[in-house]
Amino acid sequence: MIKSYLVRNIRNSNNCQRLYGSVNFKSFGNPTKSLNYNSNKSSASSPSSDEVVVSIKASQVTYEDIRTINGLSHVNKSLGIAGTTGVGSVQSIGSNVSNVKVGDNVLVVNNGTWSDSITIPHSSLYKINKLSDEESALLPSLLSAWAILTSYVPLKSGDSIIQIKTKGVIGLAINEVAKLLDIKVINLSLDELTSAGVEKKLPNQVLLGVTTIPGKPLNSLVKLLSDNGVVVVYQEPIVPVLSQDPVSLSVTNTIFHNKSISGFDFNSWVNNNSDKVSTGIDFIINGLNNKKITFKPKVYQLSQYLEAINEVEKSGILAVLKV
Repeated sequence: MIKSYLVRNIRNSNNCQRLYGSVNFKSFGNPTKSLNYNSNKSSASSPSSDEVVVSIKASQVTYEDIRTINGLSHVNKSLGIAGTTGVGSVQSIGSNVSNVKVGDNVLVVNNGTWSDSITIPHSSLYKINKLSDEESALLPSLLSAWAILTSYVPLKSGDSIIQIKTKGVIGLAINEVAKLLDIKVINLSLDELTSAGVEKKLPNQVLLGVTTIPGKPLNSLVKLLSDNGVVVVYQEPIVPVLSQDPVSLSVTNTIFHNKSISGFDFNSWVNNNSDKVSTGIDFIINGLNNKKITFKPKVYQLSQYLEAINEVEKSGILAVLKV
């Protein structure tokens, strides 16, 4: 059985012909060699009493998807059908399922979403309405940004954070969600981060720093934060964590300035913060419905998975596979 991390409800869009198939891998490695596209309609197993069958309509191509395929993920280690997030509609439910009904549209964060259908437990179902498939597929990245901005330090309207510039989707999502929260994002390049006098150009108080880069750049970011500040590190580059530079924090920063470093992983956050997930999704959906989030994905057909993966790796674009 595939373990479900999160399922959410969204509005279905039928702007193109319904296609079928799945993207599978029987071994970890380079996507060009390990992945195989099967154009036949998938046969999702009948739901048990506590399960739901979802017809997948779209799936964002994330760095976690690509890490999983390459065997580099610390969370998803199962072979089978690729993909860790997707959106679709409920096709059938088990006898004990009462929180969704057939026809409800849902967001799924679960292994096996690069397929036309999937069977999953109902335990993490949340209804969400009034989004297109393409918008719904963006929720994991936007929800990650919201979690990073609201979970570590008590930011208020008008506050500033520092982010080391990145081409990745979550970094762009942080810029979008921060606008909704009235938080200013100071995006610094690596050269700007270590340039002379950079601290004089910052506000008097900056409590949050965000980066994907450990090692010396992270230490430089810690130094720029105010007392009680936190640097949040999330893994968006497609490299194994253990191959990256080590992270260190001086005794002075920890004891006398109460600065710290925290890590963020989307799946882990969802599992441990079910009470906050709904709040975050409601906030993001409100922003999308009011056109205050301008995220626009590049849409590919499911059979174009290699092209989509290549573009995400090369340029960090926001890519969605349409099933």
